[in-house]
Amino acid sequence: MAKNMQVETVVETKMLVPLGSDEQASLSVSVSDRMVHTTHTVKPNKESQKRYNLNWSFDFYGLSQDEILKLAEKSVRIMKQAEWRKDPDQLNAGKWDHAVFKVSDILAGGRKTTDPVKKAESAIGKLSPEELEEFLKKYVKG
Repeated sequence: MAKNMQVETVVETKMLVPLGSDEQASLSVSVSDRMVHTTHTVKPNKESQKRYNLNWSFDFYGLSQDEILKLAEKSVRIMKQAEWRKDPDQLNAGKWDHAVFKVSDILAGGRKTTDPVKKAESAIGKLSPEELEEFLKKYVKG
């Protein structure tokens, strides 16, 4: 009679290695039939200074064209909602209600980068009076 044997499986966990401060973020996307392969950079949360490169593949086999278009719409809608939120004329129904967006134009425009001066102004505006004073002492020569 054979004894019950337990087999222990050991799975080695490989941890992600953060990018160095001098390393650039990555973004590449390639499509092969109904597979999409992407390399992209992520941060664990807004506050984190650490960034990591990830490689993901998305398998679209078994999905109808309608399902793929609905998924694509969600992504494009989120992009346009962000644009709408920043628009000072966001309540203008003539501009935003019943709008038709040509997705090829959106894709051709790429990702907009934030103006560094506006980004700095925004960050400085969030400082407490004490933090602002410390910042000015450190960075403004006078």
